[in-house]
Amino acid sequence: MREFLLALGALLMAAVPASAQNVLETQAPVPIGGADLRSLPSRAELPPLFGANLFASRIPTSVQLLRTAPPPAGMPANSAGSPSGAPGNGFAGFLGSAVSDGQADGAIPAVQTLPQAPAAAPQAPAVAATTVQPPGGMAAFDPNHLMAPGDVVQVHIYGAMTLNQQATVDSNGDIFLPTIGPVHVAGARAGDLQSVVAAAVGSVYQTNAQVYVTLAGAVPINVFVAGAVISPGQYALPSTASVITFLQAAGGIDPKRGSYRNIEILRDGRPVEKIDLYDFLLHGQLPPLRLRNRDTILVEPQGPTVAAEGDVSGVFRYELVRPETGTQLMALARPYPDATRVNLVGMRGGRPEAFSYSLNGFRGVPIENGDVVTFVPDTLTNVMTITLQGRINAPTTLVVTRKATLFDLLPYIPINPYFSDPSSIYVRRVSVAQAQSRAIHDAMQRLESAVVTSPTVTAEQAQMRRQEAHIIFQFARQLTNVKPEGRLVVAHDGHLENVRLEDGDVVVVPSRTDLVLVSGEVRVPQAMVWFPGANVKHYIKTAGGFTERANRSRLLVIHPSGETSVGSNPPVFPGDRIIVLPSPDNWSLPFIKDITQMMYQLAVTTGVALNLR
Repeated sequence: MREFLLALGALLMAAVPASAQNVLETQAPVPIGGADLRSLPSRAELPPLFGANLFASRIPTSVQLLRTAPPPAGMPANSAGSPSGAPGNGFAGFLGSAVSDGQADGAIPAVQTLPQAPAAAPQAPAVAATTVQPPGGMAAFDPNHLMAPGDVVQVHIYGAMTLNQQATVDSNGDIFLPTIGPVHVAGARAGDLQSVVAAAVGSVYQTNAQVYVTLAGAVPINVFVAGAVISPGQYALPSTASVITFLQAAGGIDPKRGSYRNIEILRDGRPVEKIDLYDFLLHGQLPPLRLRNRDTILVEPQGPTVAAEGDVSGVFRYELVRPETGTQLMALARPYPDATRVNLVGMRGGRPEAFSYSLNGFRGVPIENGDVVTFVPDTLTNVMTITLQGRINAPTTLVVTRKATLFDLLPYIPINPYFSDPSSIYVRRVSVAQAQSRAIHDAMQRLESAVVTSPTVTAEQAQMRRQEAHIIFQFARQLTNVKPEGRLVVAHDGHLENVRLEDGDVVVVPSRTDLVLVSGEVRVPQAMVWFPGANVKHYIKTAGGFTERANRSRLLVIHPSGETSVGSNPPVFPGDRIIVLPSPDNWSLPFIKDITQMMYQLAVTTGVALNLR
C-alpha cells in the first residue's frame, strides 16, 4: 500500500505544469466567519404577501366586440351534562371524603366550558370575472368614449316615424337609419350621440319626432400594463373594466417585485392617478377612475415588507409606506387582545439583531425591510385549560384556576360507574411526554455511538459488530414511529392520589371493560375475556404460549391506569394488557441485551412492544 501511494504521488506531481508556483504562496487568504444569519428565519418559512391572492387567476382577454347583453343560453356568465350545578354523583360518590380533604382552597372559583370553535366556512374558489359592472353612479359606458367603427348604437325614434333598431358604426364612421340615411358618428363622444342623431332626424322630420339614442356596445379599449407584473403588455377590455381587472389580465402583480401600494395611471405620458390597493383590500375602496384607450397602468417596484406572525389575525408580509413604524404594522396585522409583547428579528448594520418590546412600546419603533415581527401573549393568566377524555358525561374542555388539583376537578366530571372506571383515571401531560421522548432519544444515541466506536480485533468481532449495528439501526427506525403519551399514573391499588394540574393536561377516564390483551413474544397475540381467578399463564397459554425468545420470568402487566406489574406471575384484572418481551439471555450479541432493557422502558411509557426480528 505504501508503494502504491508513493507511485500515485509521483504521477500527480508529473502532471503539474513546470511553471506552476506554490499554491500556499500565491493564494489570497479566505475570510472565515461573518454575520451569523442563522438567527434569521428562512425565507421559505415566511408568511405570504398580503394581497397576493387577489391575483390568483388570470382573466382571458378577447379582441372581439364586448357587449353588455347577457351571454347566450347555456353559456356561463364567467369563464376562467352541566358542571355549573352540584357535583356529579359519579366521582363525588367514588371519592367520598378524600375530595373534601384535598380541597384546601375550597371549590374551584370558576369552571367554565370553552365554546367550541365554529367550523371554518368553505372558501369559494377564485373565479376571474369577465363581466365588469361600472361603479355606482357612473354610466354603463364612458361618456367620453370616442365613437369608432365597430361600436353598436341603440336607436329609438317615435312620433312622426317609428324606429327601434341597433346600428353598427361602419368603416366610414356612419350608422344607417331607414328614411334618414347615413349619420356620421365616428369621433363623436358617446355622451353626444343623442344630439348628433337628433339633429340628423330633425333635418328630415321637422316636427313630432322624438329621438332616444344609447351606446349598446363598444370596441374594447386598449390599455398597457407595465412594470412589476407577471405578463406586461397591451390588453383589450371593456371601458368599464377597473384597474384590478386589467392587472388580473396581466397575470397580477409579481409578489416578489411589484408594489401593491404604488400603482400609477399614465395618460399621454403623464401621471393622472395613484392607486393604493391596500385601500381596496382593507376597505373596498377604489378611486372612481375611467380608463381610456392607450392609458398605461404602471406597477412600481415593491416597497419595504415586514412579516407579522404569532398572535395576530392577519399573518402576512405587509408592504409598508413611510413612516414605517410599529403603529402602521399593528393597524394592518391587528394583534389579538391577549398579545402583550412583540419580538422583532431583522438586519441592523449588516448583522442580524433581535429586540423585544411591550405592545405599547412597539408602536413608535421604526421597522425596516425584511423584519420579522412576532406578537406573543406574554402575560400569565389566572386560569388554565384542561381537556377531558374517555367515558364521561361532561364537556370535553374546562377552564380552571391555576391552583386547581385533580380532586378539585373530579366533582365537575359526571360519570356513569357502570360504563366508566374511575379507579383507573390517569393524566396525560405534555412535559412528561417530552421528558420521556428525550430520555429515549438520548439512550438510543448512546447505544448507536457505542456500537460505532466499539473496537474490533478479530474477524469474528467485526462480524458481530456488523450484526449489532444492523439490529440497532433497525430498532432505531422503529423508534421514530413511537411517541410517548406522557402518562402520569395517579392511581395505586385502586386509590387515586391528588396531584396539581398543569395547563394543557388531559384527564382520561377509561371505559370499564372485561377484556385482557396479550401481545409481544406469544404465538397468537389477541384479546380475550377476563376470567375470575385466572392467572397470567392462563392468558398466555390461550394466546398460543410463549415463543422461543420469550422472557418467562419477567412478564409485564400494564393496568388501565398506567400502573405496571412485573414478575413471573403478576395479577391480572379486567382491562389489563399483558406484554411478553424477549429475554436478553437469548442473544449472544452484548449490545442487544441493552436494547431489551430499553424495550421494557418503552413498553411501560408507550404501551408498545417492539421486536428485533
